[in-house]
Amino acid sequence: MGPAPKQVLKVDSDRGENEGEGLSELACPNLGMSREHSLGSAVVALLLASSLVIVSVPLEPSAHAQTAVATVNVGGVPEGVAYDSLKGEIFVVNLDSNTVSVISDATNAVVATVSVGSDPSGVAYDSGKGEVFVANYLNNGTVSVISDTTNTVVATLKASAGGASFGIAYDSGKGELFVSNEIADTISVISDKTDTVVATMPVGITPAEVAYDPSNGEVFVANGINDTVSVISDATNTVVATVSVGSFPFGVAYDSFRGEVFVTNEGVPPNSNGTVSVIADLTAIAASGSPGASSWTYAGAAAGVAVIVAVAAYYTTSRGRSKPSATPALW
Repeated sequence: MGPAPKQVLKVDSDRGENEGEGLSELACPNLGMSREHSLGSAVVALLLASSLVIVSVPLEPSAHAQTAVATVNVGGVPEGVAYDSLKGEIFVVNLDSNTVSVISDATNAVVATVSVGSDPSGVAYDSGKGEVFVANYLNNGTVSVISDTTNTVVATLKASAGGASFGIAYDSGKGELFVSNEIADTISVISDKTDTVVATMPVGITPAEVAYDPSNGEVFVANGINDTVSVISDATNTVVATVSVGSFPFGVAYDSFRGEVFVTNEGVPPNSNGTVSVIADLTAIAASGSPGASSWTYAGAAAGVAVIVAVAAYYTTSRGRSKPSATPALW
């Protein structure tokens, strides 16, 4: 499953008060539905000025109470967690116990405990195979494969000769697992068809958590020491971009609704205030027009993704490239 097909969005700040005909195409291109239907579930407010165009989509506040409904006892130092949508189970890796606790979401009770390697940390659910992959940090760079049918380890893979396998993410488009190797400063790619490593690529220093973006077929890796995030194309298994973020990035997660990647920055003592960097992962990095122009054409916004366009000093993208001042920015 490769990158989403390119779309072209045109924003013209001089069109005047009859701009409404293009609103649904701007907010939700190629959805194959009428303007009334596409905007029925959200109110899109558009402020037009000579140098500013903003599309905002207010959402209804959640009516659900955000409170804990149960507490489940698992193993020592629970580290990572993954949800198995097929079985309705949650897999929790226990760092100190070298086990994985399997919790039923129907009863909120532990239904199985599976022994894995030493210091398990990362965990990912493979929906294509019905398997759970667990990265074992101190077990010479291994990954344990658990069948969700039997809740037993069915294979143990060697992910890295350097050891310290840590973060892991499942690529549903390719049927592959991306594993970060903290000591080797690499990412190992495991095929779930053969349970073997099919590629290894260098990233930044001390890679930690990993996240998969199915819209663009990309994998995001937080590099702690470098204060960067490596972007890997799953089509070529190569690093296609390096994005500077905050101090000592660690966790990373993909937001499919906004097409954004959230990165937690732990910081380094004594400056450990903690921040979150947000990376806009739009498909293409292209804009036509000259500085100061009122009409701009953007190529590559993924279908169905609302785009916010505003004039800024620089046109900056998630790929780290920029255009001259007075070019609009994609946020």
